[in-house]
Amino acid sequence: MSNKPFLIGITGGSGSGKTTIARTLFEILSPDCTNISEDDYYKDTSKMEGFGQANFDYDNPIIRDHEILYDDLLLFSQGKEINQPLYDFVNHCRFEHTKKINPTRFLVIEGTHVLHNAQIRELLDLKIYIHTDEETRFKRRLERDVKERGRSVESVHTQYNLIVKPGHYKWTEPTKEFADLILYCNDDPKVCEDIRLKQNVDLIVAHIKKQTE
Repeated sequence: MSNKPFLIGITGGSGSGKTTIARTLFEILSPDCTNISEDDYYKDTSKMEGFGQANFDYDNPIIRDHEILYDDLLLFSQGKEINQPLYDFVNHCRFEHTKKINPTRFLVIEGTHVLHNAQIRELLDLKIYIHTDEETRFKRRLERDVKERGRSVESVHTQYNLIVKPGHYKWTEPTKEFADLILYCNDDPKVCEDIRLKQNVDLIVAHIKKQTE
């Protein structure tokens, strides 16, 4: 078995369930696992043209700093510590401080554009795409944004139809072709959500064991 850190990338549309799967996988692989979010690698969006306007596009990969993300993943894959940036979602910029992360046996990174950059894909040992139907994804996003972010139902609908939906089909779904493993997280009432989550995570763990043992 190689001692090289094993990097796992998880992507899918907003509301697909990728964050839940990433957190569950982190719990299983802990304590020898690191979990990071692509969201911390946003550029300083507050200084970008059009920021603050209703049609500002958060779903375009151009607002991700994939160069820094690549550098961090490369260092991590070499068994070196990284200083991960942290994003301030209130002021839409990076915090001045960073988070020191020591290398672990496993690293899980999740985000809507994780498989977009070819150099980053090359660093990932296991690439996962979460496929969830549009109705389910929107329902989850609506519930989250209204409950956790104080958004109005109307504003969520507007942003989803204007930005999120077209961005998903333009930037995220096409990266499915690069995935080693495609998981299905549709909201099927015949299948308990906890059971579906366990089945998907068990499948991931099986792939990890196959590649690392």
